[in-house]
This record gives sequence, C-alpha cells and structure tokens, in this order.
Amino acid sequence: RHGVPRLVMHLTMGRSPETPSQAGLDSLRRIVDAAAVAGVIVCIENARDPDHIDAALEAIASPHLGLCYDSSHD
Repeated sequence: RHGVPRLVMHLTMGRSPETPSQAGLDSLRRIVDAAAVAGVIVCIENARDPDHIDAALEAIASPHLGLCYDSSHD
C-alpha cells in the first residue's frame, strides 16, 4: 500500500532467545507468504543468535525472504 519494497525484522527478542521452533518458522512462513502477495521482501536481520537465521533460511526457500546484515550487531 505504501510502496515499501523491503521490510527488515528481527527474529528474536531479548537477551536469551529460545531455540528455533517449528511454530516460529510457521509464523515466519505466513509472513513471507503475505509479503510475496504484496510484492515485499522480508529481510531478517542478524541479531543475537545466528541459529534462528540459519533455521529460517534453511526452512523457507523464497525470493521474498532475505538477510539484512547489520554490522553493529556482529
């Protein structure tokens, strides 16, 4: 609606995120599917736990899911 081509988001909150879960991946898949319909790319940002990024990128093969590298988080 606003012509935003990319949305950047974190996969976790807080200092001690839980391990990646199927429920979390299912939620992200629904977000990515909705983004595809809207023509938006969801860019997950590197944060505290790289396991979540690995799990998301391995589970969801979509051109509407990408990575936004933030050097200040590295």
